Amino acid sequence: MIIRLKVTFEVDRDTIIPPFSSKVSRSIISILCPRLEPLLNSKSPFKPLSVSPVFLKGRPLLKYGREGSHLILFPGNAYSFYMTLTGKKYGDLLTDLSSSESLELFGSSFKLRGTSALVQGFDRVIIEDGEYYKIRFLTPTILTLPASMSKYGHERHLLFPHAFLIFYSLVRHWNLYAPRELMFFDPYRLASYAYYNFMEVDYSIRPKTVVYDGRRRPRGFVGWAVFRKVQKRARLDEMLRRLLAYANLIGVGRSRSIGFGVVKVDRIGATVKSDR
Repeated sequence: MIIRLKVTFEVDRDTIIPPFSSKVSRSIISILCPRLEPLLNSKSPFKPLSVSPVFLKGRPLLKYGREGSHLILFPGNAYSFYMTLTGKKYGDLLTDLSSSESLELFGSSFKLRGTSALVQGFDRVIIEDGEYYKIRFLTPTILTLPASMSKYGHERHLLFPHAFLIFYSLVRHWNLYAPRELMFFDPYRLASYAYYNFMEVDYSIRPKTVVYDGRRRPRGFVGWAVFRKVQKRARLDEMLRRLLAYANLIGVGRSRSIGFGVVKVDRIGATVKSDR
């Protein structure tokens, strides 16, 4: 089971927030559903939870590089964020949600304007079949070549949407929470198939250093990439389509639980149109 929660809110005054706004999202979730607080603070990899940064009109609120200005929420705007939970363990989450209409955070009153939820089984998670897919990387994405794959024994981060690493990360997360009959038991084979048969045909990618807190400055990439599926193997293609839809729900790459790697994946027409 997958639960996708959208929370929309406004503030009553100009409000300075942390430079990585998923800290606002996570604070609100911990109040609305206190039993999720241990999970929010867990250091475990591949957590069943992902929380997005705060969005305004489709744009995530983040502070990049050496930008000097604070992030500020203003009255009169409708802000929103998303949370996704996977696994049967959290099937009763919706009954636990607090009925609070306003919350006191960061010296302001946050008024909830709406909370909506989509509950979906893993068997329904699949994107429409097609030849071309566009992935928009909305927040900095960190793709990691695992240390286990290297004789040098350390991780390596890439600043490009490498198809192998995208699908290898997704299938490993999927296999932890999907029902057994929908698992793919050879993640390396599936990711290798994607690498050779999910070919990038256009992209606009920019490396970005984001300010997470007073000390940490993670570096990832944002932008978009268009991929073309060049071969047809029914079982493998179906799994790739499931994982593309799954990426829309839980994100891609490292640190998804705190708002990195938020993506929007769409099937597009046969004519590739550049955004440039």
